[in-house]
Amino acid sequence: MAGYSRWVMNMFKDYWGKDILEIGSGIGTMSALLPAGASVTLTETDPAYISVLRKKFDFPVYRWDAQNPPPRPLSSSGFDVVFTANVLEHIPDHRAVLKSIFKLLRPGGRLLIYVPAKQIIFGTLDQALGHCRRYEKDEFIKLLSDLKFSIITARYCNLPGFFGWWVVGKILRLHRSRLLAKVFDIIFTPWLYFEERLSLPFGQNLIVVAAKPDHTSSHTPGLSYHPSS
Repeated sequence: MAGYSRWVMNMFKDYWGKDILEIGSGIGTMSALLPAGASVTLTETDPAYISVLRKKFDFPVYRWDAQNPPPRPLSSSGFDVVFTANVLEHIPDHRAVLKSIFKLLRPGGRLLIYVPAKQIIFGTLDQALGHCRRYEKDEFIKLLSDLKFSIITARYCNLPGFFGWWVVGKILRLHRSRLLAKVFDIIFTPWLYFEERLSLPFGQNLIVVAAKPDHTSSHTPGLSYHPSS
């Protein structure tokens, strides 16, 4: 789903920085689309994936379960951006992950998150993928705000995918559908770019951009989010 991956990364186009940490890089599908010229660090838990990442990229790659304290090379660094896509939903203690991210960010640094949304469509596809949950926007905003993040934007996206996931995972109760994924990528992904102009009440996914407050400025945690975003 190359088109879909490019669409996901495009949604963050205004928020990338020079020093980027990606958590849960998998085999590097999203990593390959990170901004050229940035200093990138990748993390994974699966040794097989780590091997693939090290062969594919010149970036530093660390084995790290983000529920635990980060390895020293990471903890001694400060990142402009921490990026994670389709990862948090797999992690039982996602709060611990977000707390670690907060510490790894420089003041003013940004957290870019893409996760599955709306628990109402949680079904067999989620179970097969090892999802612990799907996310509700208001609940996730509260969690991040409680951890002292300032919310820049939070919005639902991928409206067509919501109905497709509901049909496949709740009605047909399938555990995977590669054919439908390819069809979606070819037919629907180009239309997703138009969602940037809309404020959707729900969607298959949730995009969130949050920041670690810079206490040298007048910026106050939790006050930058507008419900219309």
